[in-house]
Amino acid sequence: MVSYYSMIVNQLLYYFRMTELSERLKIEIENGTSARAIGRKAGMSDNTVRRALSGQSLDHATIEKFAAYLHLPVDEVYRMAGILPPMYTDGKVNRTWLLSKLWDVLSRLPEEDQALILSEAIRLSNKHQSSDDAS
Repeated sequence: MVSYYSMIVNQLLYYFRMTELSERLKIEIENGTSARAIGRKAGMSDNTVRRALSGQSLDHATIEKFAAYLHLPVDEVYRMAGILPPMYTDGKVNRTWLLSKLWDVLSRLPEEDQALILSEAIRLSNKHQSSDDAS
């Protein structure tokens, strides 16, 4: 059974993860676009825009609409909302993001192409390992 405390913590964590999307929308409003105008252009109600501004949870369809409105890929808006891991952590590529992106790309390719990419990755890994060993 999930405790009341853990439910509150999860809600707070989700709220803080939503801040990047909220901040992006606040910039739109500071630049003169109203919540109503954002909602109309994005195909949602101004109440939904206000929910996003306050960091409340959003469903997939709403995130897709914000992505289209902001002219961003859906996965980037998921990152802004804190649902997907960031691409960079401490100035370095986040390996979790990198592996999820690689898996996404590979899963859409035929098996023969997947094998070619794997063999090339192994070749490059061996090449870099050899140069590291020589140093």
